[in-house]
This record gives sequence, C-alpha cells and structure tokens, in this order.
Amino acid sequence: MQNILVIKFSAIGDFIQATGTIKDIRAAYPDARITLLTTKLLKALVEPNPYVDDVVYHTRPKWWDVKTWWQLRSFLRGFDRTYDLQCNDRTQLYYQISRPKNWCGTGWGCAFYQGRRTRKGQHSSVFLPEQLRLTGVPAVSKPDVSYAAVDASAKLKDAGLKPNKFMVLIPGSSAAWPDKRWSYYASLAKLLQQDDWQVALCGGPDEGELLNTIAAQSGAINLQGFSLPEFMDVFAKAAYVVGNDTGPMHMAAACGVSGAVLFGPASNYKLHAPKAERIKILHDEESIDKIQVSAVMQALKALKAEK
Repeated sequence: MQNILVIKFSAIGDFIQATGTIKDIRAAYPDARITLLTTKLLKALVEPNPYVDDVVYHTRPKWWDVKTWWQLRSFLRGFDRTYDLQCNDRTQLYYQISRPKNWCGTGWGCAFYQGRRTRKGQHSSVFLPEQLRLTGVPAVSKPDVSYAAVDASAKLKDAGLKPNKFMVLIPGSSAAWPDKRWSYYASLAKLLQQDDWQVALCGGPDEGELLNTIAAQSGAINLQGFSLPEFMDVFAKAAYVVGNDTGPMHMAAACGVSGAVLFGPASNYKLHAPKAERIKILHDEESIDKIQVSAVMQALKALKAEK
C-alpha cells in the first residue's frame, strides 16, 4: 500500500480551492493511505474530509529546535509520494532538508518540479490542475466542502428563516484586512427586505460588533454563533449569498450557492476570487466602497434571470 502525503496550510479560502485537488488525488490512488499535513485553523474542514485517512497538525519549528527539525525530516521521508499544494518558501525548505522521493511541488530538484514562475500570476484553478498533471493525475474535480456540513435546520427554524427564502450577507473579513470590507451591507439588507427577502448575517466570533451594528441598522437576522459546519448548511439552503473576499464566501461558493463577491484593491480578484458558475464578481480598483449597492442588486437580479 502506498503512503501519500498532501501538504496544505494557509487560510480557509485557499484550502477550499484545493479540496477538488485532494479529491482527485484520492481518485488516482484509491487504495493508498493519504495523510494531510495542515494547520489546526482548518480543523472543521479537514477532519470530516472523506478523501484523507490521517490528519497531522503542523507546528512551525523554531530555527534552533534541532530535535523538532530532525523529527520533521524523518516524517517527510516516510512517504512514497508527496503533493506539496502549499508551495511556499517554508515547504521548499522542507523538501531541501529531507529530499524525499517523488515530491511534487516547487522544491528545486524534486521529482515532479513545478517552477514558481509557472504559478506566479495564476489562479489556483490553473496551477493546481497543472501540478496534478505532472504526475499523470487527471484534474476533474471542483472545490467542494459539502462533506463537512452539519444540519442547521433547527437553528434556522428558530431564527424564522425558511430555505430558499432568505439571503446571506458576509460583511466581515480577517481583522488583518479591514480594507476588504464593503461598507454598505446595512443599505443592501434594507433593499432586499423591501423586495420581500429575509436577510441573515454570517460572521465569526471576532465580528460581533460589526454584525450587531448592521442588524440594528437594517433589521437583518444575526446568525453569529453558528459553527463553520453549520454555516455550510446555511449557505446550501440560502437563495443567494453576498460577501467580501473572505473564507466563508469561498465556503458558500463551494457549496454551490448563487451570489456575488466584492473586491477592492486590497486583494486581486483575478487570483483570489472563487471560481464558481453562479458567483458574480464585482470589483473596483480604487476602493471597494466605490461598488454601488445598485450594482449588487443588479447582479442578483441577473442571477435570478439566469435560473
């Protein structure tokens, strides 16, 4: 039996973009034992993943921690094939210190080498399939996190929300990227409610003040307190989702929901927008707040017309 290692750290959105790739690796090696090396930040997405057998949570060793580096080197050498889906400076270093066989990534001199220039300026939907093809693995699957969803029907009922009768707004973003936040979600929520839509707000534990403010200004229903797996079920039951460039928006896109994602200059929509047929991308190169509420409403109407 082959032992295969898949490496993917990074943020929620980036990991979601790689879920189809992980599924394709499983399809190519149905009898292999596949281990995922990742971070605890992604626990809710990786532990239910049906395409991996083991999950190992990585802690970055300090440069002076010789024992941990030695253990990491031995660990990396214990696999028949490695797919480095992270391909950053750290994982290149991991390849150099261990030199395992059949490594696929950007580690200089590895068996299946994908130059970093090949990946530069490309969306993950382009360079991840190309990385698989280097090892003869067909790239056919799209990002999908439906496997991690937890039924939220009871909570939605308690909130008064009916499936396919409500929209979800995702007004937050990482605290490190406040410029990714669009300022007009309260105005959008009011207009949607005038069109007889129920409106719900999605956000993490550090976005309580933002969600409470928008709820107070618009009358939208604050769903803070739902877990990430429950939000996946919420997205699947929503009619539409509108949000910023943030992890939950990528989750919504991977759940197959229709909607719109908003970009300003803080992130490059060409590289980071979710690739989904039913997700409209709205962007402004000067400021995300230059995107008009009317433009968002128009995008939603266009999606409705396409159904």
